[in-house]
Amino acid sequence: MDQKAQILSTIDEMTIAFHAGDIDGIMRTYEPGAVVVGEPGAAVSGTPALRTMFAGFIAAKAHFTFQGHEVIQAGDIALHLTPWRMAGVAPDGKAVAASGLSVAVLRRQQDCRWLYGNRRSVRRCAPKPPDVAVEHGDLMDEAPNLELLARRAVDGDRDAVASIVRELQANMYALALRMLWHPQDAEDATQEILVRVVTRLAQFDFRSRLRTWAYRVATNYLLDVKKSCVERQKLDFTSFGEDLAEGLSRAGPADHERSILTEEVKIGCTLGMLQCLDRPHRLAYVLGEILDLPAPEAADALDLEPATFRKRLQRAREAIEAFTRAHCGLVSDAGACACNRRVPAAVQLGRVQPNEPRFAGTGSSFAEARELIRRIEEAKRVIELQRGTRPRCATLDFTRRVVSAFNASPVSDPPRRQ
Repeated sequence: MDQKAQILSTIDEMTIAFHAGDIDGIMRTYEPGAVVVGEPGAAVSGTPALRTMFAGFIAAKAHFTFQGHEVIQAGDIALHLTPWRMAGVAPDGKAVAASGLSVAVLRRQQDCRWLYGNRRSVRRCAPKPPDVAVEHGDLMDEAPNLELLARRAVDGDRDAVASIVRELQANMYALALRMLWHPQDAEDATQEILVRVVTRLAQFDFRSRLRTWAYRVATNYLLDVKKSCVERQKLDFTSFGEDLAEGLSRAGPADHERSILTEEVKIGCTLGMLQCLDRPHRLAYVLGEILDLPAPEAADALDLEPATFRKRLQRAREAIEAFTRAHCGLVSDAGACACNRRVPAAVQLGRVQPNEPRFAGTGSSFAEARELIRRIEEAKRVIELQRGTRPRCATLDFTRRVVSAFNASPVSDPPRRQ
């Protein structure tokens, strides 16, 4: 099943549970700490509050239908947009109807499932829980348009400034973490980047997307910021590979055992791998391959010609792929390293703190991660096989044939506009 199908499967699971009145089933499709914005300015989070809100909708016998799904995936994060219609019953027994747009962020979990992290509805008159009167208000503002927010912020709107920060912070932190490795360094960098973005909004010329311009501010800062603790170790692929080969042990978690320490090693290793690239190549790889920016947008963010960016990205991609195939047991049978077998050495060296993981939020097993990666690799190979198959062009001259057929047909008046 491809990633889009898995994402839609989560959405179907949530909808089925909702219509069945199964609050436990609904909650299983949400991350711990998920946020749902069902009313303007009213964010709901936490299991008790979410359960109460969903119970209110179920009590109103709300039935939702969707008019198409758009899924935009970037790594472990996906954006789902769908227009919806709802029919239900208000507390006074009167029928109510609503329609709008749902904007949801889903995240891929360590068990490969996709769960809701944040949801926001742009809507008309949807039912509130039974103890609150139903409002029939105007259409809410749509998902924030960063360019419009920038114009408002330049005019002194502090709420617009806050909205811009909220919209950009996840992207900026994702970039900073992969550039600097350590979460604390990444948080410090993210704060500085966002301060620079909002204090320099008057310099934004609106000839590009604000997000692209923000990436440019971020990359300029990250190219010049002092080296992180990991960068000061001057890692390269040779020394990093030698380090991975030492200390492999069967004393760590078993291959099929779900462990937060296995996940901690995996994340720390993949982030460390990026440190073997110099900063310009690391930026190209993170923007183009991990954050999946289109080449023209990534090139603009790096102030490069698109052709130069593509060459830089290709060199970085080849280096990362060669290293992982040579060393990583998740990717290749030739790779001796296994995340779970590195746990004892990582703990002993102080790189992993068993009681205070830096990166991992949930556990995973080496076997599950390997199976997922191998399935993805197989799917990529099948796609490349299809893309690389180039049948001969048609031998017929369709232009001559169609024109001849048209000329031979009886002359008729052209159709009139109705």
